[in-house]
Amino acid sequence: MLRFWIFAFGCFLLKGILHSDPLTTADRLDQTIYKGWSYGPDQSNHQINCSQFMVAVIEAELEVKLPRNLRNAINIHPAPPDLNHAILHKARLMRGVQYALVDLMNIADSIEPNNAQPGDFVQYWKKNEQGAWRGHSAIISRVWKDEEGNIRTEIMGAHEPESKTEDFMARKDFGGQGLNLNETGRLVYLARLKQ
Repeated sequence: MLRFWIFAFGCFLLKGILHSDPLTTADRLDQTIYKGWSYGPDQSNHQINCSQFMVAVIEAELEVKLPRNLRNAINIHPAPPDLNHAILHKARLMRGVQYALVDLMNIADSIEPNNAQPGDFVQYWKKNEQGAWRGHSAIISRVWKDEEGNIRTEIMGAHEPESKTEDFMARKDFGGQGLNLNETGRLVYLARLKQ
């Protein structure tokens, strides 16, 4: 417990020296440390998934290795036994990167989807065609409004590739349509690092 408070105090002191440019940090990590890696959960085999990449970006921004409890919060680990119940009832842990940055570390603000900006961290959930919840974590790289007034975004991060030739670490714009942050049934949690 003492280590947590020491870390929390350290984060308080670091607030003034945050780089506060997670998008540039993500691009740099993609081109250096994670160049040649593939998508997956096993970093010992040069694999990284979406939430692990968010941990790496945050650690690079803070220039510190996060303690296990904060890494676990970002990675939503361990997952609750009843994932559907936890998501539907908006359990704090299911907010992933937002929960860690806003509630646990107090170095970011919770942002509403209509106020999204490039550089914001996002954790979102949506049911797939089979009715199972699927989650993803990334950094917003571009924001625009569609003709109906919905907020749409391009996101940067580690994405499960749809084909063997697709780069897993990329800015993804969903075929030009963007990720609809206002889509019915999509749960969206955004966090913006404090300046």
